[in-house]
Amino acid sequence: MSLLRKLDTRFGDNTLWQFIKFNLVSFSITLLQLALANLLPLLFDGVRAKLPPVLRPVFRPETLFEGPSPYVVDGVVTWGYVLPFFLSNFIANIYRLCGAWQDHCRHGRWACAGSGVIPLGKIRVV
Repeated sequence: MSLLRKLDTRFGDNTLWQFIKFNLVSFSITLLQLALANLLPLLFDGVRAKLPPVLRPVFRPETLFEGPSPYVVDGVVTWGYVLPFFLSNFIANIYRLCGAWQDHCRHGRWACAGSGVIPLGKIRVV
């Protein structure tokens, strides 16, 4: 991490460096999300609680699985399949938010493109 900080102080607001740094962080978040999406189902295999009626049209068993699946009970997908998906996305977004906060605290502004967070001082009401 010290190498990234040295490069960050050397190149600062250089557009090429910001592009490279953004792609490195995005790649690390993608790897984290893919690893969690494949490891968390091992923890939640035993969960057999059915999804609530609100989520059932989104997670339909006939579109997700070709044959019988341990994640389907009485024609309804269980939380054992959906919970790892939601958790891996949530953890990856928290990881990204922490990176955005670090950039904000280090530079005194929202420096990361694509963070999805807009400082309140930058919003203008017309």
